[in-house]
Amino acid sequence: SGESGEYRTEEMKQVCGGICFKEFRLFFGEKIQYYIMEETDGSGQLTESAAIQKSDIEKETDNSRYNLVNDIAIAHSLQDYDTIDGLLEEYGRMSYMTDRLFGLR
Repeated sequence: SGESGEYRTEEMKQVCGGICFKEFRLFFGEKIQYYIMEETDGSGQLTESAAIQKSDIEKETDNSRYNLVNDIAIAHSLQDYDTIDGLLEEYGRMSYMTDRLFGLR
């Protein structure tokens, strides 16, 4: 829900010329508040703060389990229970096949 008051700090990776990034995945309806701090001489200073929310209903091109979970969340918000049933079945098939093909033996 985002109301827990907990937070986590992580270092952003610098890719080139002072451009940094941090990758994370949001599912439909999720929102994240972030703060960017710059450290200089051991002290940190807040340089940016904003929030990002995943609210668009856009079909992803790959058929990963993450995208299936996202599609299930979208169908749930639309109360499309037939679609949810089909997606859950597809998720189960994909999990089963993944475990059988790549499971530890």
